[in-house]
Amino acid sequence: MLQNCTTLHNSEQQLMLCISCTCLIQEGWCDSVGSVEEIQAKILKRQEAAAKRERAMAYALAHQVNLQFHLLEIKRAAIIFG
Repeated sequence: MLQNCTTLHNSEQQLMLCISCTCLIQEGWCDSVGSVEEIQAKILKRQEAAAKRERAMAYALAHQVNLQFHLLEIKRAAIIFG
């Protein structure tokens, strides 16, 4: 009996996962021809591209702050050593 309950619970989880994937696909739907796998691959590529852009922005910001720090140090050295 317990095993049947666990199996039912697992199948419910799989169903909910399938429904959520379907909802994600439908949200990004654009009348283009393609299989579910192709559309899922496109969604994954978009998510990966967004993450890559975010990392690039973080990298640029970190180096911008680093550059500003070095310029400030150069100005301080110029003031001190004239």
